[in-house]
Amino acid sequence: MMLFSDWARQQQGNGAGPAGAAAPATAGAMIAELVARLEQSLEHGEECRNLLQIAELRRQWKSQFESTKVKSLNNKIQEMEARLTSSVEAALTPLLEDAVVKRGIEDFCAVLQRHLQAEAAQQLVIKSPAGLRPLLDNELGALGIVASVEEHASDEVSTSIGDTEIETDIGAWVNRLRKVAA
Repeated sequence: MMLFSDWARQQQGNGAGPAGAAAPATAGAMIAELVARLEQSLEHGEECRNLLQIAELRRQWKSQFESTKVKSLNNKIQEMEARLTSSVEAALTPLLEDAVVKRGIEDFCAVLQRHLQAEAAQQLVIKSPAGLRPLLDNELGALGIVASVEEHASDEVSTSIGDTEIETDIGAWVNRLRKVAA
């Protein structure tokens, strides 16, 4: 783009005389050309402003889009983690409960066997929940322990040998597992 001072010098070099001495037709042409150039500059400036506004709007949209996508992705990951955790809990809790019950019965019978060896033979009565009776009978039979098993409402297996009370914590452990899984 040519500056006005450059244009004025060019006009002097073309024989138009000094800028102030230009003929009225030349001055009108000069003014018309300056107005046209100013309008072009303004149009160009407006185009630049529009382009800058478009670029800013695109940047904002991209930022919001990316932010929304990240949030959406994080939400989906959290949902997947929750479903996976729930599925694993649902699958493992019954297995853990069975393992706790089995281990509780085994430990109970092992303690019972040690105490029976130390005490004189006596009629042994064991109290057990009905649901644990088959497992208890199997373990007692495997160890060769003869006992009378009475069903009761408690979650624990218990007996007395002399002054010693023996009781499991199976119900407490199963309740803890269920609370963790809930």
